[in-house]
Amino acid sequence: MPAAIATWTLVAANVLAWLFLEASGGSQNVIVLLRFGAKYGPAIADGEYWRLLSAVFIHIGALHLLTNAVGLLIFGGMVERAYGHMSFLTIYLFAGVFGNIASYAAGPTVSAGASGAVFGVVGAFAAYLAVNRRILGDLARRSLWGVAIIIGINVAFGLSVGGVDNWAHLGGLISGAVLGSVLAPRLRWEALPATATEATLDSPWIVARSASFWRWQAAAVASAVLVVATTYLITTNYPYTPERIAATTIGEAERAVRSGNYDSARDIVDAMAATSRGGTRLGLFYLGRGLGHADDGQRRAAIRDIETALTYDLPRDAVRIANTALEQLGARR
Repeated sequence: MPAAIATWTLVAANVLAWLFLEASGGSQNVIVLLRFGAKYGPAIADGEYWRLLSAVFIHIGALHLLTNAVGLLIFGGMVERAYGHMSFLTIYLFAGVFGNIASYAAGPTVSAGASGAVFGVVGAFAAYLAVNRRILGDLARRSLWGVAIIIGINVAFGLSVGGVDNWAHLGGLISGAVLGSVLAPRLRWEALPATATEATLDSPWIVARSASFWRWQAAAVASAVLVVATTYLITTNYPYTPERIAATTIGEAERAVRSGNYDSARDIVDAMAATSRGGTRLGLFYLGRGLGHADDGQRRAAIRDIETALTYDLPRDAVRIANTALEQLGARR
């Protein structure tokens, strides 16, 4: 049985990327995440399409990394041994990117992680079982039920807990299953070769016919075309561009501030800061820090930072958030 070289390489790459983020300011720091390639809708709509791939290798916190690494080791090893190294890598990367495209289409939030790719690997494993169910028999049926239960548990968990990118999971799962069904090796019964012993000549054995080079190449090209076409179509009418973001998220940020949930508003301000430059970025930094102080109950420090932020050239939407926060904090103006 071949070693799962690609699986372990991907796990190592994810761990190294997480260590780099931690050394650069923290893997849970929004500014750090955005600086090094997290998925952020407005930035992608502005032409930073590389985030669709880079976000696959970024994880937010140690638990996030551990969860995806365990899932990758469990299912990645099985899929890599069944499909081969190149087909496995194609499925993993395509599912990860397409999961981020689904997340990009769903909203402007900052997100990252290999969960879309891991769900794609799970989808490919299910496709392998489904394609070869006649040969694998009860084993395929039992395994498919097990996969369905695992997916159901993850979906239920994602819907009941905040901060889970369900769209990335769904996009990765579906794309991995579709590509996996195209690249899945086909199992069939064949007679033993002439080199076998006479005692076993009449016994059939299972042979796996891997996807041909042309089928593999066509699937890879079709996947790349689909990624480019889908991204282009989303971008041409994306409702969360920097110019249109006020209508979609600023109102939500203001409501969060009025209810005392400064942390949610700070995430939006930090995301705005990551795509700004010069004095605007510095002003947004002070505004984000002020909202953080407010969330921690440090009223005076919060007012001081937010008033400092207003001395810079802030976007109109950020000014609205700052004024709402000062009003909520009871600052005299």
